[in-house]
Amino acid sequence: MANAVKLNLWMAARLTLRGGRGFSRFVGWVSVIGLTLGVMSLTAVMAVMNGFDQELKQRLLGSVPHITLANAQPTNGLLEFAQTDTRVRQIGPYFQGFGVITQSGRAQPVTAIALTEAGFQAQPQLLNALSEGALALLEETPNGILVGAPLARALGTFPGDSLNLLLTVPRGESLGSTVLRAKVVGTFELGADPDYGLLLMSLAAKPMDTWGQLGQTGMRLQLHNALDAQSLVNSLAEAPNLWQGQSEVVISSWVDEYGDLFQAVALEKTLMGTLLLLVIAIAGFNIVAGQLMMVSDKRADIAILRTMGADQSLVRNVFLLQGSLVGLVGTITGLAVGVLVAQYVNEIVDALEWLTGRHLLDGSYFVKVPSQIKGTDLLLTGFAAGGLAVWSAWLPAHRASQMNPLENLKV
Repeated sequence: MANAVKLNLWMAARLTLRGGRGFSRFVGWVSVIGLTLGVMSLTAVMAVMNGFDQELKQRLLGSVPHITLANAQPTNGLLEFAQTDTRVRQIGPYFQGFGVITQSGRAQPVTAIALTEAGFQAQPQLLNALSEGALALLEETPNGILVGAPLARALGTFPGDSLNLLLTVPRGESLGSTVLRAKVVGTFELGADPDYGLLLMSLAAKPMDTWGQLGQTGMRLQLHNALDAQSLVNSLAEAPNLWQGQSEVVISSWVDEYGDLFQAVALEKTLMGTLLLLVIAIAGFNIVAGQLMMVSDKRADIAILRTMGADQSLVRNVFLLQGSLVGLVGTITGLAVGVLVAQYVNEIVDALEWLTGRHLLDGSYFVKVPSQIKGTDLLLTGFAAGGLAVWSAWLPAHRASQMNPLENLKV
């Protein structure tokens, strides 16, 4: 048994190294290169998509409320609930208003958010995105605001400038408006959507009753793990004693606002993976074609083996192993090169920018291309490509085993 296995491996390796003649050898090399490129592309693209997904989650979930309790009051029951629930990191009041910011004839629709200092501190991603000293100035400056750096550039405004903030104000069943003369005290840059339409203010600038006249107020919760948001929303909804006398409270989580975005990223990753698997499948057909040509070239050798006593299973196993070795070489090489591309993707982007003279990431949220290699992706890609290679080698191997040695010796 062991000798038979060694013989199969030796003959398969010999066929792999020597291959067929002329065009069949060329097709064999094309199939290996095609499989390598397909596996490499799938590995690198999956790593970059993982990186984008992780970076997007970190930036957004570190700068938006995990749970919003619109129109909620800071009752003792709610505060006690938040303090005793281990999922909650911080709870605090907020203001939210909608309007337009104008500067030198330029206008931009914005959402204004006012928080306490503790509210800012509970959002580390947002806190790290603030310009130096901005939070202290915000607390000290009446009607001070922080604007996203891209928004500031679009408006042509700088720290120290004053501008008009027109807020829509609910008045019964209709909407009114009020104008605040606001002073820019700093900027922030998250590298995400809020950079282009969010203003940050300090709740300390006005009494809560005044904020309530300008827009929506309520409570915001930041969690230790943002993925616990939906379960906590359910817990809050199932505790009616928390909302006695507060009939207009609306409970929502980050999933309601940004869930579709993350689903779109996941769908895009799935579609990209499917398309690149089709590329690998095409490489599999090349393996079939190359193997069939090799079988045709080796008809005389197969006939000699059969007349020397080799049975059909030996011939089939030799060509099946040979095709599998081709797939193994292409798969391992593709995985290795794909991992290298994923690790050095930013150096590759820099080189492409130098060659083309263009900034490829201009207009995007990212200064660098994020990349995250997952072992599960490598295993799935390896098994998919390797399995396809073995399957592609089966038909030619079976055909070789069914050849009539007497007819092939006449060739």
